[in-house]
Amino acid sequence: MLLRQGVDIDLLLRLMGKELRLKQSDGAVAYRNSPSDQVGYEMFRRVVLHLSTIQDHNSLYVEPLRIERSWTIPADSITAEGFTALEKEYQVAYNARDRTFTLRKQVEGGALITNYDPNLLSREERARLQNENEQGLPHDVTFDIRPGYFGGDWPLKGDFRLRSFNAMLNFLGLSIAEEAEYHVDKDGRTPDVSENPVKTMDLVVSSSAPSGLDLAMKSHGDYYAVNTIGPQARWNREAFKLLSQLFQMTVTEVPRAGVPSITIAK
Repeated sequence: MLLRQGVDIDLLLRLMGKELRLKQSDGAVAYRNSPSDQVGYEMFRRVVLHLSTIQDHNSLYVEPLRIERSWTIPADSITAEGFTALEKEYQVAYNARDRTFTLRKQVEGGALITNYDPNLLSREERARLQNENEQGLPHDVTFDIRPGYFGGDWPLKGDFRLRSFNAMLNFLGLSIAEEAEYHVDKDGRTPDVSENPVKTMDLVVSSSAPSGLDLAMKSHGDYYAVNTIGPQARWNREAFKLLSQLFQMTVTEVPRAGVPSITIAK
């Protein structure tokens, strides 16, 4: 949903991504999105930057897989009323030889990031990709970058493991000093990049109130602000806006109905 609104995929994944898991012939290798893990951090940055160049070229697809599910049930197990109900939801085919019904239905599978249109794949290929998708955790996002399409000079296949909103805040807090982010060059197989900021969100910390910045707040004797001055001003504003959106998506109102009353006796 956020990507459809135009959010940069590298910004989104740098903020939300906990780790990258690249699939190789001998299994998956994990790369953590943490500056303290130099090998993991640099690989993570290069992969999301590669996806960003594909997005900039309008060649990135982030769509749920449309797959066909089928079920076979005995014909004598369905009543006339039941058959009528099934026809409203499924494509129904009768198999006279074994007296069964085959039910088929188009369903929406998991989201997949690709450099090709997954709807052009065969039904069997989409089903195979969905099966691979289902092997991961619910918070994994699968990607499949293939040769023969834009960005295919560096074929990639794997998953991004997402982190909680609280973990995002910890990542930004640590990036101020304890685990500062640093510049990472693109991979040699990645096309030219338009933007590659050092920090996911550049935070300014000072002992006095900063001037010229959009908003600053004071906490424990220091002032904190998002850096909205200089060449990365747009990126930093977008990062803060994205963080706000994610917060709104995370917070839900607790329903009051059904909550028992509690009496505290002295």
